[in-house]
Amino acid sequence: MNRKFEGGLYDCPNVSSYIFKDALDINRVSIHGLYETRNIGKYCRLSEDVAEATGKSVASLNFNTAGGRMRFSTDASSIAIRFIEDEVILYQNMSVSASAGIDVYVRRNQKCEVYRTTLKPQLHPERDCVHIVNLGEGEKEITLYLPIYNPLNKLEIGILPGYTINSATPYSNIDPIIYYGSSITQGGCVSRPGLTYEAKICRESNIDYTCLGFSGSAKGEDSMINYLANLDMSAFVSDYDHNANDKELLNTHEKLYKAVRKKHPDIPYVIVGKPDVGIDYYNRRSIIFTTYDNARKNGDNNVYYIDSYMLFGGRDREDCTVDGCHPNDLGVSRMADAIGSVLLKALKVI
Repeated sequence: MNRKFEGGLYDCPNVSSYIFKDALDINRVSIHGLYETRNIGKYCRLSEDVAEATGKSVASLNFNTAGGRMRFSTDASSIAIRFIEDEVILYQNMSVSASAGIDVYVRRNQKCEVYRTTLKPQLHPERDCVHIVNLGEGEKEITLYLPIYNPLNKLEIGILPGYTINSATPYSNIDPIIYYGSSITQGGCVSRPGLTYEAKICRESNIDYTCLGFSGSAKGEDSMINYLANLDMSAFVSDYDHNANDKELLNTHEKLYKAVRKKHPDIPYVIVGKPDVGIDYYNRRSIIFTTYDNARKNGDNNVYYIDSYMLFGGRDREDCTVDGCHPNDLGVSRMADAIGSVLLKALKVI
């Protein structure tokens, strides 16, 4: 008897041959972009006390695993992935593969990660959500990019008897890049999790990152500023132009810069404008540019400003979003080029 699994028809004995183990219990699986997941047993992006102090929306979005990754190597020719989401949240402007799916990338012989497949989410909770991924022979490194807009309750990795899971090659030996911003920073609205601009920059540079994008909720609150400033980081990207209104932006934008700079006097600090240039562009540009201008006048030569018009480029700008606001895959690719070129040059990667 065949049983239907998300992603195709698989024979039950074949699936049952895999030995599954909770990914949090596999020490050789490294976890990135999440907050102390193994210690607290939850998939979230920052400490719950900070999230709750910042507001109900951030407290909820904290459990969206945007930017979360799992990495390991294996000699197995295939693996099975089982993941559990209590509910799949649907969005009008975003594919369910991106909001609640998992991307699988494969790296061989120390070359670049290559996209393998997307594990589609389970739309009917009563059905098992198991995917078998064929990988080919030999040792290879796997990166799982976790859902952008959905809570993840549990993820299990299965391999066939006789094969092993080992550690992946570590990222570069520097602290992660921290990205703070809006739904665009969180990943809206790429078509799958591995296509966010942060993920693209990571694959180009091999530098770890943490995505603290909170849809509609990045307003530079005091609790968030204090938390961000005290994180370990190799660089900071301020990308929250979109959510804060003019008054909030005026009261917090330079304050965030000063807080981070006080704790991290030497790191690159990158200020990014919102990519969808609208009627309020010039007021908001003036506010965030003032942060940059004041920093430069005070002798900070490691602060950078990326103007909104640079993010999508001059050609076919109107084709770079899904709804006039959130970038599609084309828009995000151009953002990755614009932000990455500044960021990685400042980090002396390119």
